[in-house]
Amino acid sequence: MPIPQLSNHLYLKKILFTVLLAVAAIAGNVLHLSLFFGVDLLFGSIAALLALVWLGRASGILVAAAGGAYTLLLWDHPYALLIFVAEAAVVGGQREWARRRGRPLLPLALADALYWLLIGIPLVILCYRVGLEMNWSQTLLVVFKQSLNGIFNAAIVSLFILFVALVRRPQGGMRISELHFSSLLFATLLPGLLISSWNSQRYGVEIESRLGERLQLFAQLTLQELDKYAANAHPELLDAEIKMLIQIYNSSLLKNADLQMYITTAQMPPPYPIDSVMRLHQAVPKDGVDSRNGTLS
Repeated sequence: MPIPQLSNHLYLKKILFTVLLAVAAIAGNVLHLSLFFGVDLLFGSIAALLALVWLGRASGILVAAAGGAYTLLLWDHPYALLIFVAEAAVVGGQREWARRRGRPLLPLALADALYWLLIGIPLVILCYRVGLEMNWSQTLLVVFKQSLNGIFNAAIVSLFILFVALVRRPQGGMRISELHFSSLLFATLLPGLLISSWNSQRYGVEIESRLGERLQLFAQLTLQELDKYAANAHPELLDAEIKMLIQIYNSSLLKNADLQMYITTAQMPPPYPIDSVMRLHQAVPKDGVDSRNGTLS
């Protein structure tokens, strides 16, 4: 086979694998695991790091960009895309630098951890604290999640690459130190992530239940207020009362229906503004209304 034809074949093969891994990166981010409200564990960087190791730095950056593009839809901002592309570029650059100088490659999980420690975390703080104007509690939560997410994915890739190398060359040598490091890291992070995900799902069910109770209380408030003016049956009074109730609904109930994670030492989430309004009406039950749960009797 002529050398130019062989070169074209390898080039087309590289393009094909890059496209396949880009699709896998998008799928990995689409099939995300929700940890908290608006905080998701993504798996797209697994495909990006595989492209980095197997196909080179350029392919790794392209795959990371493809996977990160989905976060524009998921989170409505470009900062995660920037951070994921920087991860592939920096880790890939470190590996190329080591190869050119004939130095041993760092374990992939360690190289990724160094990226997050030296570049990734400061970049997240800059983007989320300054760019998105999040408070420090929210910013630190994102820092914690994204750095652990990236290192966890790198540990998965390291173990997968070692497994593939062992299957392809059973008699070949294996980097025992990298195997130990990646296995220990994976075993340390996996239980914590699974427990966090389970707790967040349980907490989400509780909050949905509380919001349902508040909707019932708002229905009770509406009935009481309308009953108060029903005897007069004056259209203007009824119209003013309905507008007032709509204002309470829009400013309080809908605002607090936007679920967010509160980082606090308290056992219960902060009270909702509408609660204080509804408690006043809970103390004065009306005929046919159970003031304890806001349902019709």
